[in-house]
Amino acid sequence: MLLRRFLRGPVQLQAALWLLRRGRDGYNALSAQDRSHATRLVKKSKGRPGNLTKGERSELRALIKRAARGRQDEER
Repeated sequence: MLLRRFLRGPVQLQAALWLLRRGRDGYNALSAQDRSHATRLVKKSKGRPGNLTKGERSELRALIKRAARGRQDEER
């Protein structure tokens, strides 16, 4: 039990760092125009999806999916 508690912090830190790197790499894989658009939508939402229209939420979701896949091309 003590070992599990001792390892919990470093393992969580490694997982968080992996997610950060993966997210950054995916974001950077988007075109400059897509990055700018995604940034605009996130700023407009202020962390609340309800601050975006249904269409904007859909656009942001598509951009996030594209970033997660590391692709610049359009969704098919």
